[in-house]
Amino acid sequence: MPRDIRTSIRVEDIVVAHKSVLDLTPNQAILAFIELLKKWDLFGSTVFEVSNYVASYDFREVLHSSPSINSIMIVVGHVAKGNKYMFHTNQVCQSCITKSY
Repeated sequence: MPRDIRTSIRVEDIVVAHKSVLDLTPNQAILAFIELLKKWDLFGSTVFEVSNYVASYDFREVLHSSPSINSIMIVVGHVAKGNKYMFHTNQVCQSCITKSY
């Protein structure tokens, strides 16, 4: 366990969590792990490196995304008064996937 989180996690909690998964088959363990991951805020997201942090929005607030060769424009907020953000990245081809959703 990483040193920086050792003080925030009790050994007893680890023992309890371990006992709760002892009887799971490998497939059941994988499914349980995926269900846990689904609860994370960024589950299923692609995270891009951004040099300046602008804002944080829920995915449901994304009105439109428009990728180009080396950038992506994302419109968030209200339909009439949406905020436009332009991001320059060499990973924009990965963002084309989000457009299909």
